[in-house]
Amino acid sequence: MIDVQINEVPLKEHSPSMDNCLDEQKLLYDMLLSREIDNRSALVTRQGRAWFHVSAAGHEGLAVLPQLMKKNDVLVPYYRDRALVLARGMSTVEMARELMGKATSHSAGRTMSNHFCDKENNIFSVVSLTGTQCIPAAGAAWASVLDNKNGLVVCGVGDAATRQGEFYEAVSFAVERRLPVVFVVSDNKLGISTSTEAMAPYRLGIFNECLIRHADARRPETVFPVAQEVFNKARFERTPCILVCRMDRLDSHSNSDSHKLYRSQDELEALQDPIENYVAYLKEKGALNDQDLAEQKESIKSDVAEIFERVYHEEEPDPESVSTYLCNRQGAPVVHAEMEAEETQVKAVNQVLNEALSQHPNVLLFGEDIEDPKGGVFGFTRGLSTRYPDRVINAPLSEATIIGSSVGLSACGWRPIVELQFIDFVGLGLNQLQSQLGTLSWRTVGKWRCPVVIYAPYGAYLPGGGIWHSQSSDGILAHIPGINVLVPTTPADTIGLFRTALSLDMPSLILIPKHLMRERHERRQVSPVPLGQANIVRAGKDITLVSWGNTVQLATMAALQAEKDNIDIEVIELRSLVPWDKQRIAESLRKTGRLIVVQEDTRTASVGASIIADLLDENDNFFSLLAPPRLVTREDIHIPFNPCLEKAVLPGTDDILASVYAVMS
Repeated sequence: MIDVQINEVPLKEHSPSMDNCLDEQKLLYDMLLSREIDNRSALVTRQGRAWFHVSAAGHEGLAVLPQLMKKNDVLVPYYRDRALVLARGMSTVEMARELMGKATSHSAGRTMSNHFCDKENNIFSVVSLTGTQCIPAAGAAWASVLDNKNGLVVCGVGDAATRQGEFYEAVSFAVERRLPVVFVVSDNKLGISTSTEAMAPYRLGIFNECLIRHADARRPETVFPVAQEVFNKARFERTPCILVCRMDRLDSHSNSDSHKLYRSQDELEALQDPIENYVAYLKEKGALNDQDLAEQKESIKSDVAEIFERVYHEEEPDPESVSTYLCNRQGAPVVHAEMEAEETQVKAVNQVLNEALSQHPNVLLFGEDIEDPKGGVFGFTRGLSTRYPDRVINAPLSEATIIGSSVGLSACGWRPIVELQFIDFVGLGLNQLQSQLGTLSWRTVGKWRCPVVIYAPYGAYLPGGGIWHSQSSDGILAHIPGINVLVPTTPADTIGLFRTALSLDMPSLILIPKHLMRERHERRQVSPVPLGQANIVRAGKDITLVSWGNTVQLATMAALQAEKDNIDIEVIELRSLVPWDKQRIAESLRKTGRLIVVQEDTRTASVGASIIADLLDENDNFFSLLAPPRLVTREDIHIPFNPCLEKAVLPGTDDILASVYAVMS
């Protein structure tokens, strides 16, 4: 029996000799290995040793592509790219561990089978939402350009997923910036059961033909020269390409599907097996005989069976470890120069961005309209592109591209800071935020990370914003595991929280309250703001009043008004919604016995409702109550355009005072 690393072939550096020579025997081995792993995986699943299996039978012809890749190139596959990742260097033992969800797998049992990942061989982690991987792939290619490398990114995608909007965005971004990326489309003409014959954009004439090359992966030897030309153009001329590889899916979509329900017998009989075709090609040229083929198949079958049996007895994941690598909130120790914060939050953001760009050559700023002379719609970045023209860059009008490309950039060593013009627009990038950004470290147990900092103006209390320029969205954003959500309200705290976020090895989202961001403050020294530490704005003994963002000002005004009636309110500003300072609020509640939480977001499933529920889940907090807790909030209604209507739906000082008098009564 062979060692578990049977197929970990050392990756070769790019050279002219590699360009001209296909290693035919390696290709045959990789294809046979992929098919046998599929067969064994199906058997193990039927035996109940695994739960889910996706076959790659018929897709083995793509195993030719890694022979044209360099060691430092990046492969961003999708879930049917088994042969491709095997040929790139992922091991049989890892395939078995992933299938059975073992503690020793690349995800420690967290992701599904066929969700490949291998950091050592630059194989990026697969997500189920196929098409989602394309923008991070473009971001990784951008990192290669910024690093002045002749690198290449190969991104696998199914033909059905080419109708995803993020595929179009990725191709557009790659063409715009001339990125060295090849989108390899596995064209099996099916999206589970739906024919893509009349749906695929490259068959509808959507794309410029100069972007597209075709190859027949049912005859793998013919793919090599086409891919060689495409890869070299992408690498050396920075010409991105869509390489459409025709193939047949020989099996059902997965073990939970039966393709006999939607494919006729004639169609099934007409399917072409790339392994059979390639074997016939090798035999015809005298490079293979029946005995050698039979011996190789038997050897591979025996080796794969032995590895799968051994992996079956490996340890299961420890349930106690399930939260590891979700949040790495211990920042690297950084000594910052003493700084006096500017008078407004807008100027403070500019101040801290300038500091980051000046001190860290791998920091890049990306967003809509952020270059001079505009410097962002709120002026956060004014003057920065003049000072750092190569690292302050206007983005296309596409939040998915902005967030998704930052995933690829950060995974490849850059520290992107991205601006969203309004948090209202985050919905357009929500897929990248929750599927890629928030999960990457957790789903790869820290092997891949994306320390991205996103900032955006948020909230209402500025008349005329209406539905789409007044949202707070903090309830939605706080619901995504793996991302810090921070809300500063002063210039000094803005700088402090940006510094904290930039020191972390995980993504953070910083919300800048629009109503407060131009208010003037006294200039003062910036102090560190630890993650998850609330600020006691005003000490008091009668009521604990929790607020954040725009509502901090309202809470403070209400406390001053209540003081006239001898009611002493402790105003606490969270500053951080994820994580939030439960300890400090609980201590205050046990002192005052009364709790009011004020927020501008909607009531249902909100941060404020969650805070109250979490606090009262503990007996000491619950039995400290002298009155029922109150949530002062916007009801479940949109924010209207007319100022008098806006005022009617948003919580105000009078609403807070009504709750104050209620809990005191």
